[in-house]
Amino acid sequence: YSDKNTLVKVTFGTNYDADPRLVCKLAVDIASAQSRALKLKPPNCLLTEFAEAGMKFSLTFWIAEPDGMDAVRSDVMLALWEAFKREGIR
Repeated sequence: YSDKNTLVKVTFGTNYDADPRLVCKLAVDIASAQSRALKLKPPNCLLTEFAEAGMKFSLTFWIAEPDGMDAVRSDVMLALWEAFKREGIR
């Protein structure tokens, strides 16, 4: 690892109709497919909270350089949105 490696964190929520294991699998698959994600340390998705409006999740993954981190986060969030729409997850 380099000291320039940067942890990217994406937080998001779903309603209670969603299967949390499927949600995390999709999130990890999407982060793993991100071209800048480091392969040495796999992405991780955690169910973090049962909130009034639904479940909350935290997806984390590492990239090699902090430059463009917001764009990477945005790309992952857009891919999550597309996957959730495709799977009927709200």
